[in-house]
Amino acid sequence: MKKMNGYSLHIATLLLGFAILVLTQVLPTENLRLGSEGMKELNSGWTLTYENQVFENQQIPVDINLKPGNTYTASRILDADFSSSTVLRIRSSMQELAIYLNGSLLYGKDKRASEASEASEAPPTPISRLAPPPASVWHLVRIPSGSGGKELMLQMSSPVAAFSGTINPIYYGPGEALLYDLVNKEFFGILISFGLMFIGIILLAASQFLRQLTDRRFLHLGLFAVSMSLWILSEARVLQLFTGNRFLIGSLSYVMVTYIPIPLIFYLRDIVLTGYKRILNVFSLVFAVLLMVNLSLQTSGIANLIETLPLTLISLIVLAGIILFLLFREAFGAGNIAAQKFLLYAAILVIFMFMEVAAFFFHGFNTISSFLRIGIFIFFVFLVFDSIRYINELLAKKKEAAFYEEMAFKDILTGGFNRNAFEREVDKLIKDPQHKEFRLVLMDLNDLKLINDTYGHKSGDQALELAYSAIDTAFSPYGMCYRVSGDEFACIMFDIREEIFAAGIVRMRAILRDKESEVPYRLGIASGSNIYKHAEQENFISFYHEIDSLMYQDKKRLKRAGRDIPL
Repeated sequence: MKKMNGYSLHIATLLLGFAILVLTQVLPTENLRLGSEGMKELNSGWTLTYENQVFENQQIPVDINLKPGNTYTASRILDADFSSSTVLRIRSSMQELAIYLNGSLLYGKDKRASEASEASEAPPTPISRLAPPPASVWHLVRIPSGSGGKELMLQMSSPVAAFSGTINPIYYGPGEALLYDLVNKEFFGILISFGLMFIGIILLAASQFLRQLTDRRFLHLGLFAVSMSLWILSEARVLQLFTGNRFLIGSLSYVMVTYIPIPLIFYLRDIVLTGYKRILNVFSLVFAVLLMVNLSLQTSGIANLIETLPLTLISLIVLAGIILFLLFREAFGAGNIAAQKFLLYAAILVIFMFMEVAAFFFHGFNTISSFLRIGIFIFFVFLVFDSIRYINELLAKKKEAAFYEEMAFKDILTGGFNRNAFEREVDKLIKDPQHKEFRLVLMDLNDLKLINDTYGHKSGDQALELAYSAIDTAFSPYGMCYRVSGDEFACIMFDIREEIFAAGIVRMRAILRDKESEVPYRLGIASGSNIYKHAEQENFISFYHEIDSLMYQDKKRLKRAGRDIPL
């Protein structure tokens, strides 16, 4: 059976997917989706009361121009749908909300505090002097059965001018249906947020694995992705699905707006606008200080984060203007390819921003913010792909450099270390006071010229390979072996015992005798050895010549014994 190729596998996968889709349509089934029961609007017939004025039969949502801190109410009579228990969903935009049913407090800050104290015997938590930020939150309020015909009243106030007088749409129905609708409306934002978070975490992990590289683009892009993900999730108004902390719900979006520029500035500083590091460092410091000042003003109660937001936005506009000027200057004045690419990717983001504005003016409110999120995601993906391509090229170059560096210390014929490696190791040992002594062994393959002249250079190369193999087998367990010149070899032994050296010589010559049965010449190696001691040796060169002399004495002895005459 032939192995299925990639194309056939893709076709089979598509066919399987199509078959599953057909089965979902032809097989009988009931609707099992959670939250499939309908929810209803409660946005008409309201009576609005504010500043001693009453306005009946009003439609919500509505924005009333009120001063911060003023209290206003919206009330109406509940119809027959509320005869059975149901859930009310309303969003308070940085407002304190209290809900009354026939004049009795049904839901609110005081009600929640009272219920919490009744449920716990623990002493109340001391009041903090730190001021939490006002938060826009969802409220799911259980309306008891038998509420049909009763008056429902919402009482609201906000310390923030932008939201004082705001009443958001109200829906009611099963709790799971209200939650499903909330997630469904913001599903695209949640998807983009999770996608950016996933990519960001991978980039941060990759930056740790690639710490040996001086390039930090993965770190900067990872931090940018994570912070952008948190901002989008906060703007999607579903943060309460993940946390109930008021500080996070009320501050995360504003904190991220101030933080997001910092990793992007670092990316531009290190990758794109490398000639402007000083000015970009100043901007990163400005936003870091701005972040700390905004949080300090908020927690001290001097100013809310939304009130200091204009300063952050002005700083962003100034930063964007300066960076665009520098990018155009680098891209078209200096021919900076990285700046040209960044401008191209930024242009895609600008196109989606224009689509966002067009959707607003043509009343495509359902798509507002979707275009911007898509643009941000595509812009980021282009930066990531460009970075991956660069890192791959950088790793390939480092691998190539490592290969050539390794080859610089390798002997091509024998595959062992060469003289460069020998000199490097000797230099390291001499300069390292921890290595107080080591044994140096010098060896020479006898009669290499005679083997070359008699049997050819191919046989001479074969003799060198056999000689190195025998030396390495005998001595490498105790140190490192090298071919230092044409027919000369060296070993550095860290086990300096004489009996270990003698046993190595015996084993080496035994291996050579076994190999002589395979070649038409004899294999003989002369050797000399001594121990280098830091405290006694004045310099290594004289020590080397001393061992070289011992080796030639051994060579003469072997010749007199007749061991090295070719057959």
